[in-house]
Amino acid sequence: MVPMGVKADGLPGCARGAEEVHEPARRAGDDAAKVTVVDYLDEPSVAVRIAGSCNALLLGPTAGWSATCSTARASCAASRARASSCAERVAWSWHRCVGSAIAASLAAAGVGAIALFDTHRDSAEALAGRLAKHYPALDVRLAGNDPAGYDLVVNGTPLGMNPGDRCPYDVARLEPRTFVGEVVMKQEITPLLAAARERGCRYQVGTDMLFE
Repeated sequence: MVPMGVKADGLPGCARGAEEVHEPARRAGDDAAKVTVVDYLDEPSVAVRIAGSCNALLLGPTAGWSATCSTARASCAASRARASSCAERVAWSWHRCVGSAIAASLAAAGVGAIALFDTHRDSAEALAGRLAKHYPALDVRLAGNDPAGYDLVVNGTPLGMNPGDRCPYDVARLEPRTFVGEVVMKQEITPLLAAARERGCRYQVGTDMLFE
């Protein structure tokens, strides 16, 4: 795995170079590039189609480009490893590529219902439409950011990375039975997880994704 500082506008040249040497190429970086790279895929997976993004690109020896959203799959796996069973009702707030990819992974894992919240409602509506298209049996809806009543609540936003960040929702509304997922890795116990722990909730720290 070789790190390369590639912005979205430099991606075509990077992709052509990788094709010329015909070696596996992996890419991680800014959200614009994660979205742009989808245009190079020969056959996007369902998860990538729903997310509209990917963070790992592979050039196979005989086929063309394929990709995955490794962070999202890892987040889902980490939550399932920490929880006793796959939740039936899921809610989260989400941010850019991360949350939409997690939505796709949880849908693939077989959750019964998903509620989405985003401060930009049109983004949440678009994601809900893609989920419904690929998983017609899934109960997917738009909701507010009230965490009450859900088995699993995932924070897919950057809130918690900086000192003084507010929590993404009212932690007083968390029920002790709710499993709380976190994607922020800058600190292990974010203010959100500290509050969830105080309320007796089980939780998954962001760094669990790295181990998965």
